Amino acid sequence: PYPVVVVELDEQRGEPTADDGVRLVTNLVTSDFRPEPEERVAIGARVAVCFQPIGPDFVLPQFRLTGEPAAASLWRFSG
Repeated sequence: PYPVVVVELDEQRGEPTADDGVRLVTNLVTSDFRPEPEERVAIGARVAVCFQPIGPDFVLPQFRLTGEPAAASLWRFSG
């Protein structure tokens, strides 16, 4: 199973108000499109879009961790 995450786009953060923005529900994958290990998933981690080829005329947008420093401290589920 893939980690399902909510991604807030930097380009749309705070638009039109401080509490609004574009958020996507998506999978978190590794560079080879495998599920990201659960222990690496964290609120506040930086991600980038990648496109997984599905067929000759179709790609699926996914997201992967970038390794960039987070804007604030990360939060991980400790259960």
